[in-house]
Amino acid sequence: MSAEADVIAVIERYVEGAAKADPDAVKAVCHESALFRGFIGDELTITTPAEYADTVVAAAPAPGGDYKHQIHSVVVTGDIASVTLDEQGYLGFNFRDNFGLVKVRGTWKIVSKVFTTV
Repeated sequence: MSAEADVIAVIERYVEGAAKADPDAVKAVCHESALFRGFIGDELTITTPAEYADTVVAAAPAPGGDYKHQIHSVVVTGDIASVTLDEQGYLGFNFRDNFGLVKVRGTWKIVSKVFTTV
């Protein structure tokens, strides 16, 4: 697979974990020192992926048939990558997510997520 396809696969595993309310799947694609930052409405949220997975993903009902996602852009430069993702109907909100990834010992990991409701 190409580097772009590998990065997309990581984001798809993240989305699948969130959609299936599977915190372990979300944590598996994130670097242990990653941070998630962003807004739900006007409220700023800063958390680790583990906290997000254990409190939001694990506690949330799996989204129904209204949940959709779309990857808008993928940029890979060497061992870093960025991805822009839209999620519709997750926890009753629509999100724009910007992910940062790094390739660590041959494996792509999410190191940051910056998000907002739209």
